[in-house]
Amino acid sequence: MSSSLIRMVRRSRTEDFTLANYVDVRNMWEAASHRLMPDTIMVLLGDKDMEYTVHFRPLLEWAVDLLRHPMISPHCFIDEPWTADVFWECQSQMPPDMKSLAFILYADKAKLSSFMCEKGYPVIARLANLPFTIRNRKGLGGGRVVGWLPLIKDDPKHKDYEEQAIMSLTHGIMSKFPCLICLIPEDKLSSIMPHNYPLRTGQATSTLLIEARVEHHKGRREAILKSQAVCDVDNAFHDMNHKTTNVHHALSHDRLHVNILGFFRDHMWSKLQLLIGLLGRDKVAQVDENFDALPRWRNLIHFDAVMAVTFTDGSKYKVIFKLLTVETTIQ
Repeated sequence: MSSSLIRMVRRSRTEDFTLANYVDVRNMWEAASHRLMPDTIMVLLGDKDMEYTVHFRPLLEWAVDLLRHPMISPHCFIDEPWTADVFWECQSQMPPDMKSLAFILYADKAKLSSFMCEKGYPVIARLANLPFTIRNRKGLGGGRVVGWLPLIKDDPKHKDYEEQAIMSLTHGIMSKFPCLICLIPEDKLSSIMPHNYPLRTGQATSTLLIEARVEHHKGRREAILKSQAVCDVDNAFHDMNHKTTNVHHALSHDRLHVNILGFFRDHMWSKLQLLIGLLGRDKVAQVDENFDALPRWRNLIHFDAVMAVTFTDGSKYKVIFKLLTVETTIQ
């Protein structure tokens, strides 16, 4: 099957296709596999130490290739991401002739990939020094898979909050301190009164872990950890410079998934589609015509029809949300 497909590609190619048969494909896969470096890590899950193999590839080699590429290098070292105090402080510690190279790393647990009998979540890297129009696109200058996180057996499907809880290694929504940023108690979350609860920091969490681990009594050890809803797991972010790296400060309200894909798509938009549909087909058609009549603008997605949209990406739902009050005016 593979050889037949390769012969078809070679007959229809418009550019040079160097693979001649399945052996060439297998050899290329074998060569590519050596670029992924395996590492074994131990994770405490409940009362058991679990061993997992994580595959990754070095970031520096990929970044240097981008910096040297003639189509990418002119766009590097823009000032677009450099708006936060933490980065300013980090840059200020460097010599004047040096520049920071910043990476954006994320793993989307909605993108589970399978390789025969193995499964894993891809870890994507993007170079923050590039403009968002380049780093967020596909292809050259865009995201690159740099690692695979193993699938934990019986691991439930997580939403964005749970993903952030995993990054910060806190116990999440069922704990007494579910906030990922500060130590506000669970029963005070709905309060609108001003408060001054201490912020979470990697340094404070590391100190708490040390205090808990020297305690031999299991009950007292658990009480120390529960006092801040912290998991008894080493966090790689805590090994970094505490002055410039605080994972809790990097976590924030996810506007895309909460506002656009949550409140709007799952609630407002579905109910609006239902209500307009009850008015009749002519009203449904009128809304579609209103969206289609909107003049085309640069960087604004144009819709010929929207009333049948039930599944699309967040950027399109965001545009529908923006235009909704104008284009759903029904005579």
